Amino acid sequence: MMNGDDEKMIQQLFFLNDTIVLSLYHDANMFDDYPQNKTYNQSKETEFGILRFVEKIYQTLPSFDGVQEINGFLNVGHQKNPYTSLSCEFSEYFYPKIEVSSILLNESIKFKTVSDFVYEWSGFRLTESPYSIGNTLVFRATGVDLEPRLNRKNNKAVDITFIKLEILPVKIFLKFKLAQIIVRTRYIDLADRDKTLTIDSEKIWDSLDIEVFSADKLIYADYNIYFVHSINLDIGVLGPEVKTSLTTDERSVSLQHISHESSQAGANINNDIVSYLYKEKLYADSLASSKRQFIFLGKGETSYAFDAFTEIVKQSMDELWIFDPYFISLNAPGGKNRVSDIIKILAQNLSVKKKIIFECNADNNTRNEDFKKFFANINPIIDEVKKKTGGSLGFEFIGTTKHFHDRFIFVKQKGNIDGYLVGTSLNSFGENYSTIVQLEAQGAAMVFNKLTSEVSDASNTVSMGKF
Repeated sequence: MMNGDDEKMIQQLFFLNDTIVLSLYHDANMFDDYPQNKTYNQSKETEFGILRFVEKIYQTLPSFDGVQEINGFLNVGHQKNPYTSLSCEFSEYFYPKIEVSSILLNESIKFKTVSDFVYEWSGFRLTESPYSIGNTLVFRATGVDLEPRLNRKNNKAVDITFIKLEILPVKIFLKFKLAQIIVRTRYIDLADRDKTLTIDSEKIWDSLDIEVFSADKLIYADYNIYFVHSINLDIGVLGPEVKTSLTTDERSVSLQHISHESSQAGANINNDIVSYLYKEKLYADSLASSKRQFIFLGKGETSYAFDAFTEIVKQSMDELWIFDPYFISLNAPGGKNRVSDIIKILAQNLSVKKKIIFECNADNNTRNEDFKKFFANINPIIDEVKKKTGGSLGFEFIGTTKHFHDRFIFVKQKGNIDGYLVGTSLNSFGENYSTIVQLEAQGAAMVFNKLTSEVSDASNTVSMGKF
């Protein structure tokens, strides 16, 4: 039990109306400049009651006899650690859940409001420790504060400066990691607090674990400290702009060439191993991610459809592929104007290669006649862009005799493929109930490869021109 009667503690109490929501205690001896005889009071009115915060010096901890508890050590960054840069010894005492606990845990808006209030005045993240509601937590910072920095002259080395170190001697244990693989460990005995340590890993690394021990007792720990060795900048260079208004929506769009140039700031540490591990992590993250875009539009929500398509085409990309059997049809609910507006939305980055695969008639005369009507409809915007920029919209229209049904949008960027399943043709999307669903990474690549090998294969297609 942690009942030291002779120690001064900073008591922080949080109330909802007259019910204690959370009780926090901090070792006052670790905060030299804390005023001894001052009480802080803060309150906030909400729709469900008054939140109140009271802080003061408390001479003794209350008795915790018979109360369930957990004791341990919290590293910097632990979800229960309220300190930004300090580690601490920790105890949490569990009380039977009060009625307000179940109310807050089951009502997200109320819980977030209370959590924000607690974090504002204590630094404790209740959102990451929701079952602490109604409990008492005791923190004793260990008196070690340090600052690790990447060495300016050697990107394989780290400098460690102790801002606060009340115990000597200490032992420091470091783990240098690359993509969470430990590539080097270092062990240092330190007896001089005024010294800045420079520790060379002699290996390429991207993150660091630091542990500090006094005798055999852990007094500081910070894990997965990431450093920016270099930054790859993707700079968009803008060309001449063509401002054009949509006919079926009250907005205008800018059509312009946006070329991307890469630049690097900082030391270059790229090698085959770093590239391999980085690409592996990106791909693994894409496989594990469940955060895929899903958009559902009601009847007559074409403006939101334009928003959705704009969000997709504004991504950084090399190529945009659209499979839509009825893309060139002028008989959609929006008619010719809607088709023209879709072209403008998709053409906002003139530098991107855009391939539109649509279903066409096997008869040459019929196919040419259908496309001639479509081309006449979009020709004004083609001419305007050519006149003002000297270039094209970046489209290639490819007719296929292979029948297909579902509509897809694919974004290609440096070998990666993002895919979207669209519930209806783009020229009528948003007119009726319809959806856009982002495909998971493997699924997008599989669908794209199948469509390009079977639907847009050269034996089934004819290029109707590039514009």
